[in-house]
Amino acid sequence: MIAAELARARAGSAKWSEKAWAGIEAGALARLARDLAASAWNAADADALLHAYARLAIEGVARGYLHVNAEGFFNWVWKELLPASLPQAAKAAAGEALATCWNVCENLETGPAWLRRLFELKKDGLADALALPAFVGAVEEMLADTGLAPLAGDGDAAASLSLRAADRDAVAGAVRLIGTRLLAVDDAVKEQSYLVYLAPAPVLLGTARADPAGGAPPAAAARNAFFVAAAPELSQRVEVRWQHRP
Repeated sequence: MIAAELARARAGSAKWSEKAWAGIEAGALARLARDLAASAWNAADADALLHAYARLAIEGVARGYLHVNAEGFFNWVWKELLPASLPQAAKAAAGEALATCWNVCENLETGPAWLRRLFELKKDGLADALALPAFVGAVEEMLADTGLAPLAGDGDAAASLSLRAADRDAVAGAVRLIGTRLLAVDDAVKEQSYLVYLAPAPVLLGTARADPAGGAPPAAAARNAFFVAAAPELSQRVEVRWQHRP
């Protein structure tokens, strides 16, 4: 069914991994084939969907997006979410979901690492591949909104995290709220920022070479919900403080 695609990928890709493909073939692909056979799909349509899934999986391995371990948003979508979702979907919706998942995941793979990390952190909110467009929209809305919802009830909270995991020479500078629960910590020396996701235990997402948003947050958002400061005596750490005022 996919012999020609496999032959081309093996011959033409320096990133091809036989172990990665073997894992997908024995795992996600086999699961999808089994569940399609047990579903209401007719044999011809199921075979076409299976071929489309396998062809894109081969492309993902050839480009280095899909690998042996299961880490990362792309791997989770392809190995877990799609095989669980597609057999339950109608033919047209399944085909659209497959294409959408590929496009979104490929865009993430070629985009900034911090954004891939953010999608990975938020993936528990995505239970069905058909809901991916709405999920992406929610993340985009979160990035565009500089208000800060309460993390846990009312009152003050604080946390401290090290920037060293992103850059061993990091020097914390200005800190800006650039989206709902998303901070940019500018490096005081280098032309880069460190992206931090605000959770009860803040998560360092990675670095961004350019200013990911620019400007300061609206005064109302900063005044009503949020205060943040970098501790100058601990140059590789940033102290995050927030206050929720209903």
